[in-house]
Amino acid sequence: MSAFLLPPSSCLVSLAACCHRFSNHQKPLAFLREHVRKEFKGQSKELKKAGATRMGSNTFVGERLEELKSCLQATVVDARYVAEKYEDKSWPVRETSNCETVEREHRGATAKKHVLDDSGFWQRVRNHVSVTMPICKLLRRHDSSAPTCGKVYHGWFEMGDSLSESAVPYAEDAVDKHTARWLYAHLSLIHI
Repeated sequence: MSAFLLPPSSCLVSLAACCHRFSNHQKPLAFLREHVRKEFKGQSKELKKAGATRMGSNTFVGERLEELKSCLQATVVDARYVAEKYEDKSWPVRETSNCETVEREHRGATAKKHVLDDSGFWQRVRNHVSVTMPICKLLRRHDSSAPTCGKVYHGWFEMGDSLSESAVPYAEDAVDKHTARWLYAHLSLIHI
C-alpha cells in the first residue's frame, strides 16, 4: 500500500468507531442530541453513517463529524455521560431488550479518546475531508447523462488547486499523482 493511501484509510476505522458509538447507543445518542439542539438553536443534526454502496460516504461522514465536533466533545465530558463509566470490552456483550437478544461491541472509552484527541483523530478527519471532498464534488457534479466534458476539466482543475493548497502530510504525493494523470489525459488528446 502506498504512503498516499495510509492516512485516509486509518482515519476511516476511527470514523466508523466514533459514529457507531454515538449512533447505535441510546444514552450517548440522547446526550449528543441535547448538545446539538443547544449548539444549533433547536435544529436537529444527526451523525451520518457510511454506506457500503454510497460513493464518498466516508467523506460526508467526516464532514458531519467536523460540524458536530464541539457537540461531541461536550457530550463526552458531560457529567451524565461520565457517570455511565463507558469502557472498552474486548468481547461482544449479549443484551436482551424487547424480547430480542443482540450482540454488541462496547467501545465507549475508544470513542471518548477519539473525540477528545484534537491533534490525532480530528487532524486525520480534517485531512481526509480536505483531500477527498474535491474529488467527491467532481464526481457528483458529473454523475448524469448530460454532456459535461468542459465541466469535467474545470472540476479537475479545481481539484488540482485544492490538492496544491492542502496542508496534509501526503499532499505532495497527491499533487504528483494528479499532475501525472492530468498530463496523461492531455497528451492522449493531442495524439488523437
